[in-house]
Amino acid sequence: MEKEMVWGPQMFKDHFENTTNNSIILSALEDRKFKFYMSELHLKKTDVFLDAGCGYGRLAKAIKADVQHVIGIDINPDNVEFSKQYVGAGFEGHVVDLSKGILPFKDKSIDKIVFDNVLMFFDEKTQWAIFKEVKRVLKSDGKLAFNFENSEYTFNGLARFFISLYKFKAKLQGNATPVHHKYSLSFYERLLAELGFGKDIKSIGGTFYKKMGLGPIEVLPVFLHSYIAKLDARSFNTPKKRKMAGITVSVSAQ
Repeated sequence: MEKEMVWGPQMFKDHFENTTNNSIILSALEDRKFKFYMSELHLKKTDVFLDAGCGYGRLAKAIKADVQHVIGIDINPDNVEFSKQYVGAGFEGHVVDLSKGILPFKDKSIDKIVFDNVLMFFDEKTQWAIFKEVKRVLKSDGKLAFNFENSEYTFNGLARFFISLYKFKAKLQGNATPVHHKYSLSFYERLLAELGFGKDIKSIGGTFYKKMGLGPIEVLPVFLHSYIAKLDARSFNTPKKRKMAGITVSVSAQ
């Protein structure tokens, strides 16, 4: 019988930071994604910022330097309690199950919202419900940013192979693995348009993937990764991003 894999917030924090800090590819991905969030959201001190799926509070803590009021929501009560201590003053945490498609906030009460590494856990029907709620709670001049796993990724077949190995190992250990749903950029463009979000949808693709085709698997020497990073940085924001493993998006409320 399978048992659920449950990581406490401290364990997840240690794992994420160790993995990212020891991977040129993953650290570059996180750095590029965060810079995109910061450049697109145009944060102000007076903003009410929502970190939807806050985990242990990584993004909320980084944003806290620019915003006085940060709200974090997560399905795991331990994550919420940990985040309150980790982020500090000005952080408001709530236990929320996003799969229910309901955000416990008043209409037009949030300035900026980010879903970071969260949306892949929800099916299409739930995604529509979540984004409908986002539209309701965002202020008329608000901004939304999120990232997702791209169903049009050129090497999805190879990615599925490595994921199957991971799931097989987890099954042998008696652990459950979360389902990752992949979506296309065109899916989100259609969803956002039909729900009345702004027409100016900006996006970037993940770095390295289109050059290497192996995702975050560092099979080359460090100096080659550095060289590839420089080449890739010149062309990441092109139409080819539709073929990358991950995509980050920003859009206005209207």
